[in-house]
Amino acid sequence: MELKKIIDTEVNNIKNKDFKLSLNGYSTDEIDSYLNNLLLSFSIIKELDNEKDVYINKLIENYKESLNKIKLLEFKIKELENILQLLKKDKNGRN
Repeated sequence: MELKKIIDTEVNNIKNKDFKLSLNGYSTDEIDSYLNNLLLSFSIIKELDNEKDVYINKLIENYKESLNKIKLLEFKIKELENILQLLKKDKNGRN
């Protein structure tokens, strides 16, 4: 939303300068071309911003998945340690 507000402000600022620009020797076509290029630039920035959000969300998802795997591994290690302790006790009990 913030980016859209900035884009709208900049476009309005440029449109308001249209009369001054045409007085400074710029043709209407040049002004239109400039505005279109500016809008295209902002569209590209917005698209990249959206892609960044998707990428960040994917990183967060992968991080959570990794944490879950680590927790599972820790649980399995504790289970194996308990089994090892039981085997040691059983071995000592037989001797």
